[in-house]
Amino acid sequence: MRATVTLNGDIGGTWAAPRVDGSGKLSGGEIQDYARGLRIHDIAAAFRIEHSRLTVSEFTGHAGPGTLSASGTVDFATAGTPLDFTLNAKNARPVVSDLVTATLSGDAKVTGTLAAPALPGEVQILRAEINLPENFPAQVAVLHVRRRGQSPAPPISQSHIAFDVRVRTSGPVLVRGHGIDATMGGEIRLGGSSLAPAISGGFRMERGR
Repeated sequence: MRATVTLNGDIGGTWAAPRVDGSGKLSGGEIQDYARGLRIHDIAAAFRIEHSRLTVSEFTGHAGPGTLSASGTVDFATAGTPLDFTLNAKNARPVVSDLVTATLSGDAKVTGTLAAPALPGEVQILRAEINLPENFPAQVAVLHVRRRGQSPAPPISQSHIAFDVRVRTSGPVLVRGHGIDATMGGEIRLGGSSLAPAISGGFRMERGR
C-alpha cells in the first residue's frame, strides 16, 4: 500500500480530556496484493476530525474499468463507537488472477458499532471467470505451543459482523477446469454473522457441461 497524505490540525484540551480538530487528504493511493490479484489504484480521500468524530467525506479508487467509493462517519466519543458508512461499486474489477476475475456493481452500508457492525447491501456480478486449479495448495496446520506451567493466553476479543447481503448475477459467470466448461447464474443471500454465517439460494448451470 502506498499514498501521499496531507494533514492539518490542532490539539487542545487537557491531558485528561484531549481534543483533536483537523482535516486531511490522501492522494495517489494504491492497494495491491499480488498473491490474490487485488489492485485498487488512483485512490483519493478527504476526511476531517471534529471533537473525536471522524468524517470521511470522500473516498474513491479505480479498480479495472470501474470505481469504488465510500463516505461516512465514526464517533469515537460515544459509547460503543458508532459508525455509519456508505459503500458503492460501479463496474469495478478489483480482483484479476489466474483463479478468479470478477466485475461488480452494487451498494452497501456499514452501520452499528465498531464491536458489532452490520453490513447490509446488494451486489451484482456483471461478469466473472473462475478457473479451477488442477491441485489445491496443502493446508498448513498452525500449532499453539504453551510451555509447562505457563498460563493460557486470554482469548482475543473479536468483533462480529452481521450480514444481510444479496448477491445476484446480471452477466455470465464462467467456470472452467476439471472437465467443467459452464456458464452459471443465480442469486445467493448471505445472512447471519461472521461467527455463524447463513447462506441461502444458489447458482444454476445455464450452459455447458
